[in-house]
Amino acid sequence: TLNDASTRRVVAQDVAHWQVNADNSSWYWLKTFNYSTTGADSGTLQVAPYPAGTPTTDVLTGVGEYTAVGTKSVVVRAGLTQGAGTLKLIGDINDVAGTSKTFDTGVLTTWDMAADGTTVLYSKTNTGSLYDMYLGSVTKATPCPLATTAIALGFGHLAPNTLTAAWVKAINQNDTGAYYTTFDKCISNQFGVNIVTFDAVGDQGYVYEDDGDATLPVGTLRFNQIVNGVLSATGTLVQTNASATASTLWPAHSAVVYSINANNTTDGIYINSTLPFTGTMPPPGADGGPEAGTDSPAAPSDAGAGEAAETATDTADSETGSGG
Repeated sequence: TLNDASTRRVVAQDVAHWQVNADNSSWYWLKTFNYSTTGADSGTLQVAPYPAGTPTTDVLTGVGEYTAVGTKSVVVRAGLTQGAGTLKLIGDINDVAGTSKTFDTGVLTTWDMAADGTTVLYSKTNTGSLYDMYLGSVTKATPCPLATTAIALGFGHLAPNTLTAAWVKAINQNDTGAYYTTFDKCISNQFGVNIVTFDAVGDQGYVYEDDGDATLPVGTLRFNQIVNGVLSATGTLVQTNASATASTLWPAHSAVVYSINANNTTDGIYINSTLPFTGTMPPPGADGGPEAGTDSPAAPSDAGAGEAAETATDTADSETGSGG
């Protein structure tokens, strides 16, 4: 219980970067993590029952970074040298040798991944704030190279069910272009210029602001639906000169909230509910969804890379931290 020290108990010591799996049945953490200053981060990935924390089972040594996916799968970067290592999916932590599949070697960072970990958007090299970009899947023999040189910005989104990636690259000294790539064809097509904000709507499409102004935090708000694995060339216009604060209400509503701040009578907060996307959130009180007026608690997770978690503690009956 919060504010009751008597309910605290030590779950594990000398561990870092803990996470809890999707069904709240297992802890993951890196044991004896070395916090390398030369890009050789390494620890032993362990799993233990949640919340007890014992007994522990070693999953893999030499892990620099990992993400728990599903109930017993993890995506790891292991064997790091100067920050880069082998990116792989362990499909079942109880059968590491039999279910491990490698996406690529020399991977520097990941930007997005499918919920089941089978598809990953990642980079292998960078120059300053620009990166190369690859799309990898355990269902494909080789990765799809989106950008083989460091011209991509450091972010992107996946639409998992259609194996489509949306990403941004520099197209000249002053402008950036937004592109989508379908894995089957591995061909990239541009759908926007100078992206300001960018949100994936599941595997259905994207809501974004483009035509950004370098001097003003505004853009042209659009939505773009994936149809037969393809985005349209420009998307559908919602609002010009929208402030760079647009946010979707999906999956509860097929709508976007945005604001206008032009110092005239058009200023205000608006909702556009004409987006073509299908919501998936159950109604309040439905089986599997939270009751109206309540929050659905998520499994706790470590604060993130670079922060120590030398001792993990269990605050019984009070865990409502953000998911890992």
